[in-house]
Amino acid sequence: MNYSVFPKIKGELKRAYTPICCRNIKMIKGYNILVVTMGTTWQVVPELLGFTNSELLIYHNHPEFDKISKLREKHGIQPVDKVYVITTGGRQTDNSVEELNRWFSSIYQNIKIEAEIFRLAEVNELASVEECTYMADYIYRVVLKASEIADQLYLSLAGGRKTMSAEMQQAGNFFGCSAMLHVVDKSMSSAVRAEFSKLTFTDSPPEKLISNIMPLVTFGKIEPDAITVLAPSVTSAGFPVQHIGNISDSLYNKLHKRQRDSRNLLFNFTMNLTSGSSLTNFRVLYALSPQVIEQLRVTKPTKEVMCMLPKTELHCHFGGIALPGEMIKIALSNYEKILELKNNVQEYSAFLDDVQKAVDNGSIDCLKRLVPDSKGLRGKFEIPEPYAVAGFLSCFKEEPRLLQKFIYGSDSPELERIGITEYEKLGDLQGSGLLQSEASVRTACRILAEKCRRHNVRYIEVRCSPVNYSRGELNAEEVVKIMMEEFEAVSDIYFNIIFIASRHNRMSSVYRHIELAEEMLEKHKNFRKFFAGFDLAGAEHAGSPVRFREAFLPLMEKCIHLTIHAGETVDVGSVWEAVYYLNADRIGHGLNLIEDRELMRKFREREISIEMCPSSNNQIVGFANNYPLKDYLDFGLKVTVNTDNPGISLTDFSQEYIVADGLCGGLLNLWDIFQLIKNGFEASFVEYDIKDKLISKAEKDIVNIIGDIF
Repeated sequence: MNYSVFPKIKGELKRAYTPICCRNIKMIKGYNILVVTMGTTWQVVPELLGFTNSELLIYHNHPEFDKISKLREKHGIQPVDKVYVITTGGRQTDNSVEELNRWFSSIYQNIKIEAEIFRLAEVNELASVEECTYMADYIYRVVLKASEIADQLYLSLAGGRKTMSAEMQQAGNFFGCSAMLHVVDKSMSSAVRAEFSKLTFTDSPPEKLISNIMPLVTFGKIEPDAITVLAPSVTSAGFPVQHIGNISDSLYNKLHKRQRDSRNLLFNFTMNLTSGSSLTNFRVLYALSPQVIEQLRVTKPTKEVMCMLPKTELHCHFGGIALPGEMIKIALSNYEKILELKNNVQEYSAFLDDVQKAVDNGSIDCLKRLVPDSKGLRGKFEIPEPYAVAGFLSCFKEEPRLLQKFIYGSDSPELERIGITEYEKLGDLQGSGLLQSEASVRTACRILAEKCRRHNVRYIEVRCSPVNYSRGELNAEEVVKIMMEEFEAVSDIYFNIIFIASRHNRMSSVYRHIELAEEMLEKHKNFRKFFAGFDLAGAEHAGSPVRFREAFLPLMEKCIHLTIHAGETVDVGSVWEAVYYLNADRIGHGLNLIEDRELMRKFREREISIEMCPSSNNQIVGFANNYPLKDYLDFGLKVTVNTDNPGISLTDFSQEYIVADGLCGGLLNLWDIFQLIKNGFEASFVEYDIKDKLISKAEKDIVNIIGDIF
């Protein structure tokens, strides 16, 4: 930084706010700034800088040097690299300005502190109300200027007249600061005071003199007052330091009027914040200062922040949770049985040996010849499920990226639109192909719990079709019991289960899952704790919702929550049927709801929630900045973000929010993200008391995270 020696003002300017040197400073953060008022005693500046910048050695000989150091450390006081000095324009301060310039010149070779001295013309002794008002306005403008470019802003309550110190404190309350500093002095004899006044502060003052003063932190960090950011916000562009004008349109008048009108201003701000939407965000967010709220409304979500935030997951299929490496881990949990079968079934053993050679050679072509149809692998040998699939996957123990390449055609695939049929094929080596043994189901549950923990998912509804996992050693009821045992062992995540009936299966399979839910509700009290609801899934063209109304009537009679896959690959009529024929509480995907404005209004009135799954929606349908999520959110619909099949989409619970933002053309901000998260908690199929606790805990954590971010 360049130091400039400032000449004193010559002459007077009527009602002029005239800084001696006021550089054009780019409005970017990066400085640590001290603002200090000064009268006829210039030494207050080095006294304060000696505290902020310990390298000046001002207090090196002070008997309480350690106490001063600890005070600096306690309040996180950082070295200052910029000083704004405010003083009057009268001749009585000429000598102070000259002495201060001389001192800055003497230290600059060793310590780079840039200084600006602001002198207010026509204000001589602050002997009238008019002069004091002009000085107050001047102080406010200088502090406002500093607040816009400072990382750390320190304000001095020492120096100049008491009225100047009072207005400096008021400026700090208006615009915020990192700390307010003071320097107190002891009662000195006239002889000691005379000797003290001769100090040049170019080296360490002797103990007998420096011991007569003590730097203090009067107030710690102060947040800006809301009245400075309420529209139109107060900025130095509108109230520059060099402004010449009438006090009636001054910053002083503006701020004090806003202070008087603050109740109405804050009321109007809150009304503007909540108008036009039936949704309300977390209650605690409305208690934040307007400037923090505005920051949330312009700050983009990042993966790091999303991992920190508490979340829900309402649309996650148990059969599609595993990434390639996790599929291998699930397969290897069956390794003893794989070895046993390999020793007893020659054809199976030879197949696995061939697969292992192909894996070792990294040959996808060979693997494709051995397994041309992944789904067909399930019944390839006369052995129980899932050991053909598990044995194949176990051969990739050291090569998860090769497995990914086998499934997706690339070890780093770009997951673009492929349609529902090809999308479902990507899951052929997991789901009901792999989850046919106790070891597989338990391992999958533990993997899911760890994924939730890693991404701070507090509540999750796991969708599954237990009957589909009963082709091996387990029956459907045993599958559910194993899942409940595993989920009950997890204390930091709340798990619920949703049963799925598939459109594309026979109606007997649909009824079997409905009957399973009824039987377990009757037989197992513990099942009620985990059973959240029922879902109708699968390719929509295989059966419209109206076809399943009669089958679903027993569920409706028991007031069981229903969520229906609708409006993903067929028109909005599917959504209408799901709502009016099946009484859906939530809709899975609902991409085509945007086609029917009246139905959207019905969703808003009845608070029917929408479970959107950005990655899978994009893979199946494809979007180019026209994803309807933001439209739904702005319309006041209770839309949520979910993963669908995180293993198939190679995504996670945090990444989906980033994907959603991208598909919406980058229009989502943190305020929107908090609304989406709140929607997730509110739309969950969990008891009211538990939901309330989850939301309260999330609110507390979110406020702490906001504090860390800003």
